[in-house]
Amino acid sequence: MVYARRRRDSALIDAIEAHKPVQFEGVAWRVVREGRSPLACARAGGRWDDGTFDVLYTAQERDGALAEMYFHLSRGQPVFPSQVRYGLHELKVSMERALKLVDLEALKALGLDTTRYGQLS
Repeated sequence: MVYARRRRDSALIDAIEAHKPVQFEGVAWRVVREGRSPLACARAGGRWDDGTFDVLYTAQERDGALAEMYFHLSRGQPVFPSQVRYGLHELKVSMERALKLVDLEALKALGLDTTRYGQLS
């Protein structure tokens, strides 16, 4: 299946570029289906992916990555899937220019619609 990428939001790009970047060096955790690269971005339409940017979903805590995957696997299923295999990956991350967005106010300042925050696609 081919996903069409939406046009990037120029106002959002301008807001991101105006935001003071920080350096980040540390570990990120990611759970992906067996056989899939942990560096492959999510398919279009995820919680933080409106189709204009590639999104790599990670967690700074190992347990956070596991809890997120558990939530998605158990969502709407009476029996937890037993045949699907996933792997937990520890990624070493080093970025010279990262955004530190720690709360909804920081997201609002970028012009994002936070009324849907926490909703699943």
